[in-house]
Amino acid sequence: AAQRQKADIVAATANAEDQADRAAALAAKELEVQDALRRLRSGEEELQQRRQQVEADAGAASASAADAQARLAEAAAKERDLQERSKHIEALEQEATARRQQADDAAAAAITRQNDHMAAIAAKEAELEEGIQRVRAGEDELEKQQQ
Repeated sequence: AAQRQKADIVAATANAEDQADRAAALAAKELEVQDALRRLRSGEEELQQRRQQVEADAGAASASAADAQARLAEAAAKERDLQERSKHIEALEQEATARRQQADDAAAAAITRQNDHMAAIAAKEAELEEGIQRVRAGEDELEKQQQ
């Protein structure tokens, strides 16, 4: 039974390590998401600068008004695309947070199971030690009776 409990502890430990690996993978994914967010923000600033340039060009050259409108439309399309990407990244962040929480919960549960197994083993060891002490006391008593 003690060996089975030790095997259970080994399995729980492997499970906890697996959960820790998953948590590390989620942390790496979160770094990727943060990097993508940084690039997105940089792209938004660049888009804003481009939009301002387009507007300045339209005001300065009435002859190229049609061209300027085309650039504005392109900038608006890029802005919509960036907004969609931003929504997607936010969804990924929420998913990563949820997965990280699941991994944390699973790791906590695995640690609790491991602690429960360790407590059960300690109790069994105490029972065995108590039984050994009773056997030794019985042997001592038998030896006294034989003398």
